[in-house]
Amino acid sequence: MKKTAVKTKPTNRSQVIHNAGLLSKQLFEMLDVNPQAALVKVKKILDKNPQNADLWEFMGRTHHKLNDFIAAEKAFNKALSFQANHQKALYSKAGMLYSLERFDEAEILINDAMTAMGGKQAVPMKVLLANVLQKQKKYKESIECFEQLILLEPDKWSNWSHLALIYQEMANFDKMHEAYNKAKALTDSNPLPYFNHIVSSHYDPAMDINDLQKLCFDWQKKFKPLKNIQPAMPLNKEKNKKLRIGMISDGFRSHPVGMMIAIGLSHVFNHEMEFYAYSTTSASDHITQRLQRITAKWVQVESISDLELNDLIRQHEIDILFDLNGYNSNSRMRTLQLKPAPIMVKWVGGLISSTGLEGMDYLLSDNVETHEGTDDYYTEKLIRLPVDYICYDPPGYLPPVSSLPYEEKGFITFGCFNNAAKINDVLLEQWALLLNDIPNSQLYLKSFNFKDVTLSDRIYTTLEKYGIKRSRIILEGASPHKELLESYNRVDIALDPWPYSGGLTTCEAMVMGVPVITLPGPTFAGRHSASHLVHAGMPELVAESWGDYLTIAKSLANDTENLALIRRHLREVLLSSSVCDGKIYARHFTDAMRAIWQRYCEGKLPAALSFIENEGLFFEPEKKAIKLNHPIEVENSSLIDNELGFSFNLDGQVRALDYGGILACQDKFKALMATNGIFVIIIDPLGIVGDTHLPLKRNSLQKVQMQLLGDGNDTQLNMCLDAKYSSDLDAITFTSKREGWYPQRVITKIKVPSLKLDEIYGLDRVDWLILDNRFNLKELFAYGARILKSCLFVAVHYRFENTHEGQLSFSNICDQLRNVGLDFHSFVNIEYQQLVEIEGNQPFESSQMIAAEALFIASKDRRAKLSIQQCEKLAFILHTGYGLYDIVVSLLQMQSKNRVANYIKEVAFDSKSSISNVSNKRGHSLPQKLIVSLTSYCKRFDTLHLTLNCLLNQTVKADRIILWIAESEKNIVPDNVIKFISHGLEIKYCKDIKSYKKIIPTLKDDPNSFIVTADDDLYYAEDWLENLIGAWNGDYKVVVAHRAHKIILDKNGLPVPYKEWGWEYDVSNDISSLNFPTSGAGVLYPPHCFYHDIINEELFSELSPGTDDIWLYWMCRMNGVKVKVVGKKMELLEWEGALAQPLWHDNLLNGGNDKNIKKMLKHYGFKNNEHNNEEDMSVVNDAFSFSHEDKLVCMHLPNKDDYIQNVIKSTVHSMN
Repeated sequence: MKKTAVKTKPTNRSQVIHNAGLLSKQLFEMLDVNPQAALVKVKKILDKNPQNADLWEFMGRTHHKLNDFIAAEKAFNKALSFQANHQKALYSKAGMLYSLERFDEAEILINDAMTAMGGKQAVPMKVLLANVLQKQKKYKESIECFEQLILLEPDKWSNWSHLALIYQEMANFDKMHEAYNKAKALTDSNPLPYFNHIVSSHYDPAMDINDLQKLCFDWQKKFKPLKNIQPAMPLNKEKNKKLRIGMISDGFRSHPVGMMIAIGLSHVFNHEMEFYAYSTTSASDHITQRLQRITAKWVQVESISDLELNDLIRQHEIDILFDLNGYNSNSRMRTLQLKPAPIMVKWVGGLISSTGLEGMDYLLSDNVETHEGTDDYYTEKLIRLPVDYICYDPPGYLPPVSSLPYEEKGFITFGCFNNAAKINDVLLEQWALLLNDIPNSQLYLKSFNFKDVTLSDRIYTTLEKYGIKRSRIILEGASPHKELLESYNRVDIALDPWPYSGGLTTCEAMVMGVPVITLPGPTFAGRHSASHLVHAGMPELVAESWGDYLTIAKSLANDTENLALIRRHLREVLLSSSVCDGKIYARHFTDAMRAIWQRYCEGKLPAALSFIENEGLFFEPEKKAIKLNHPIEVENSSLIDNELGFSFNLDGQVRALDYGGILACQDKFKALMATNGIFVIIIDPLGIVGDTHLPLKRNSLQKVQMQLLGDGNDTQLNMCLDAKYSSDLDAITFTSKREGWYPQRVITKIKVPSLKLDEIYGLDRVDWLILDNRFNLKELFAYGARILKSCLFVAVHYRFENTHEGQLSFSNICDQLRNVGLDFHSFVNIEYQQLVEIEGNQPFESSQMIAAEALFIASKDRRAKLSIQQCEKLAFILHTGYGLYDIVVSLLQMQSKNRVANYIKEVAFDSKSSISNVSNKRGHSLPQKLIVSLTSYCKRFDTLHLTLNCLLNQTVKADRIILWIAESEKNIVPDNVIKFISHGLEIKYCKDIKSYKKIIPTLKDDPNSFIVTADDDLYYAEDWLENLIGAWNGDYKVVVAHRAHKIILDKNGLPVPYKEWGWEYDVSNDISSLNFPTSGAGVLYPPHCFYHDIINEELFSELSPGTDDIWLYWMCRMNGVKVKVVGKKMELLEWEGALAQPLWHDNLLNGGNDKNIKKMLKHYGFKNNEHNNEEDMSVVNDAFSFSHEDKLVCMHLPNKDDYIQNVIKSTVHSMN
């Protein structure tokens, strides 16, 4: 929502008292243009006038401008210590408290200050108070304040605009429109009330799309462009050039914009386009950091004018400019009126309907948000992506999904966590009908607005009118984000509001396992949920009418078994869908931008763009697909190990976690990052790591601020006068408290979230851990045992004097790390006491140590058990991070004497050398050949190359990768698939036996190899194959799966229905014939593991058509083979092109697999394999298999020197 800005500087500089000319006009101008220079200058003046309150107030504003809030508050307090009623200092401090969202403190300060003010003198403070009260959701008091201000200044439009905004938050739309109309009538210079009115009107169910369009046109009639429009023209109009994409937003942070663009844009190829970001806010967090890593240029533009921004964009020669603000906060519509880029596109961020803006060429959408027949409602030409118009990336602190609340409570809880302004009387009437039809059900509403008693009472009263008692309604205010997500564990079914639907809220409900029911509204804002649901594979939750809405809700509420099943799998369904697939989103985004650029270069006017499956991109009304001219990719040459020299052969980057920023602040950090061998997560609670510490290219690091490692609860962070005492522990005070200023003094206390180390989303291991013992490491160790056991090396910055209460001692730290197999090695980076000064002599260095880095290395016994790759990574850490050459040599000796010699000769003792070569090529460790086998068909050909690229870029190399294609499709295999033949892919053709092509032809072709199955529509991480191989225990009677379900047996010892099995079973040490592998995620089948019927086409076509996983499982079971899982959860990420109705829907809800399981039971039975005796491995190892007359024949051929046995082998090989 666009809001009138609250300024924290005096409104009339002529009123400023210049003490002896100390604060000049030039100094005030410098504050706006160059606050750092203004700070330097005012400090010099202060040195000569240390008791001047005006100077201290001005210094406070410079610090505030530079986002140094602690220094700003100190300066304001200093001014007030000299002049307690200094109005400017009181106002500036209150404004800073407001900007820091310390609203309670701001309210107290303002009320105290206003007692000494009177009349117009108090007006600026009263405006600030009214805004503070609104932020506190004290709507009644805020309204009273603004009404008083209107009496004092009846012609001031901003007071009416603020009043209207409050009425909008209370869903009092009649008063809202009245106040906005008053505000609009009072301004000829600022279109802000027009912008606010446009956004607010989308909440009002009485407004139709024509009313909204009129509002968009009205402001442009009154506010003409700031100067004559001269549309920007590109200097380079080459169709295949690298595009420069500009984006304007105040949402480059933890905001719906940031959370819905970051993952998609991060997967755009650098050779295709570069991003320029124009941020209209100074707010910054971990998402800001993430977006900064993918931008070529980042500019803060909140303090520059619309004309200046227009000039800046033109100077940057932007090709395509995206607006990610709309009419929301910090809108730059006045800049966009001037057409500062050749092509302009509206995308997420205030994307609620057409902007109606002349010059806005396109609007980025999808087929659900803007379905067929809606083009006339948009002045922009629509780009309809074949996937969701956004790409959702859930936060790393996702709480676990609980069981269905109904199972514990015995009644259904409906919920809605959307902004309460979206909850209107029309909606409440429909919800009341639902609650009346579902006995004892409850409605749980959660929104920041419910802190206001008046708003809450409106909800209660309206529902009571329809017979719903207050005891069935739960109203709850705002919570920290993680707590809000956890609140979904109290909701069975989410109800989407109308006519303004949820967006990010809908994604968050789904990722927490809660299905969302929606009725699309008439505008873009009303169809967000529909788009997310359809693209996640759940179109059945999108209603066509209110009757349909209620029917869907009642159907789900009355089928709690189905509801519980959906809850267990909805997170996986969402994360595996295109809604969360950054790679596929980036591909379509890139194609769309290339298409509209080419059209511009051809001199054609903008036109609607659509993606048609298997046909391409089309501009309406053209019938011919667009031929895209992408730039030629210049591949970076990989650094490959030189056999004659030395380099570290890493199978992937070393994962480091730097808690406290100790490593990042060291001089060596940039050099470490330049090796490309390390990925670092920096958790920086105190914000000590600045841009100067970090390399320019930040693709291999992630920085998180204002977060702690601990027990998972919000924790108090003490910010002290001397930063070295700031911590989540209380500092020990042992210095003088003279004048109240001492190093350990707590300036402010901030509540920040903490993460359990073991529960950080997506973090399965850490190789290198860096800790700072100023923080509470006790909690870190208590909730981090799993990750700590994975660490190869730990460095702890340790202070030898106790500085904080509850600080772990050195012996405690040693004990904790010894328990996870890490021994203390040595101290490095020792810090000494300050210089010793003796009167009449030169000072000399102290010998007293005050701090050092304590190094802990995997113990000797543990090092002996490390894999080759773990040894390589540890050696890399020790060499590049600390120069511990002796330990490096001992690790290398375990692998190769030649490597040791090369290391000693070329690296360890050559001060000029630098290890920057990190090779990723490595063979597998299996005793026989390894084949990756898959199949595909025409409907998947458009994305097949993406999967092949994954399989050919694994950290472990397979001996063969075979793609099986039906003979009937031999002539339509695309060129981008055929090109992989030059990279080692084998493409073979066979009879079309559907999904069985993935393994049956390979078994016939090469039955004596290890075979790993893969699907053609999934993304595979680079360590996918290595993890499968690493989990195999050497037993040929054990199959390894990335993903498996646990078969549950009934009282007769037979499988219960498929949907009742234990899904996503991940106990890696359980080797059982009741583990059911799913082959698409990746299964490793050792040679000779199948029953002889495995290749019998007649049988598998009759007994298990379309369910190859069931057939493969039974063939293993019949041969006495068991299954184990890797243990690391693999997310199933599908490329675009998956079936319209997801497989989970048919298999789970309609019992699609159970029919074939019954056939298999009838034909083969279900013998108990759990207690089979282990087979003689020598027999298995000497087995030799071949296919004969639809049977897989296995012979025991132990004698490699026997002529007859060798003839059999060679004959079979020649036949294959």
